[in-house]
Amino acid sequence: ARKGRNTVSETVKTAITYLLQLVTGYLPQGLSFVLFIYAFCRQRIDRKRFVLSVGVMFLVIWLTRNLPVNFGVHTLLNMLARIGLSCGVCGLRLEKTVVGCLLATVVMFCTEALNVAVLWLILGRERTDALLTDSLIKALLVIPSMALFTLGTVIFYCLRARSLRVPEKGRA
Repeated sequence: ARKGRNTVSETVKTAITYLLQLVTGYLPQGLSFVLFIYAFCRQRIDRKRFVLSVGVMFLVIWLTRNLPVNFGVHTLLNMLARIGLSCGVCGLRLEKTVVGCLLATVVMFCTEALNVAVLWLILGRERTDALLTDSLIKALLVIPSMALFTLGTVIFYCLRARSLRVPEKGRA
C-alpha cells in the first residue's frame, strides 16, 4: 500500500512540475521571444500570426527541452525554430530576425545568470545547485529570470512602438 501512495505522489509531483514549467517557463518564453523579435524588427504585431507563432514556439520549446540532448542543443534548435517562424509565419526579414533572435537569446541568458547569481548569494552555491536538480523547485526558481526577461521584452516593445511599421501582405 505504501508503494502505491509513493507512485501517486510522484505522479502528482510530475503533473505539477509540468504545469509549472508550462506556465512559468515555456509559455512566457515563447511569447517573449516572438515579441522581442517583432520589436527588434520594428514591426507591429499581426495578432493571428503572433498567436500562431507563440503557440508553435511554445510546443517547440517544450519538445526540445524534453529531448535527450546535450546542454545547449535545445537552445540552438529553439533558435532555428524562432528564425523559421519569424520569417515564414510572421513575414519578418531574415537578417533582422537572425540578429534579433541572437540578441534575445543573449538577454535571456543574462537574466538567467543574474537569477542564479542572486540565488548563490542568498543560498550559497552548493544549496542552489542542489535545489536546481529538483525539477519542481527549478520550475519555481526560474520565475524571477523569466519575469525579468518578459518584463524587459514588453518594455522594449513599448519603447519601440512609436516607430513600428505595419507589416505588408508579403514580406516586412
